[in-house]
Amino acid sequence: MLNKVHIVGLGLMGTNLALKLVNEGVQVSGEDLFTENLKRAKKIGAINLEYNLETTYDVVVLSMPISEIIIFLENEVKYKTKLIIDIGGTKDLICKKMNSLSIPSVGGHPLCGVADNKTWNPTPEMFVNSTFFIM
Repeated sequence: MLNKVHIVGLGLMGTNLALKLVNEGVQVSGEDLFTENLKRAKKIGAINLEYNLETTYDVVVLSMPISEIIIFLENEVKYKTKLIIDIGGTKDLICKKMNSLSIPSVGGHPLCGVADNKTWNPTPEMFVNSTFFIM
């Protein structure tokens, strides 16, 4: 059972995943470069735990555009976590960078049929019965 999850990137995919996890009783914190994304996630109840670098998370989820994930992984990963996964449309370069981390990491790609990040509505059910490729 997951108890604490941190999501980096609170756009369409990250916020909906956070909302789904919160609805399942998981404590979820999050961060985003855009403060309006974090505010939206908190407003709809997708974030129920304040982000803290000292917290040990069961999983850290990278939910950003591919180019941002690559840049993120090139820097020191400072989270206390048991696992890092990405849901940003994993490509070969992301997996190679993840393999160099000291934290166990898994690249993945959800197939949930939503790709439009411009017209955003809360739809956490998009992850129900969806396939998730592990790379």
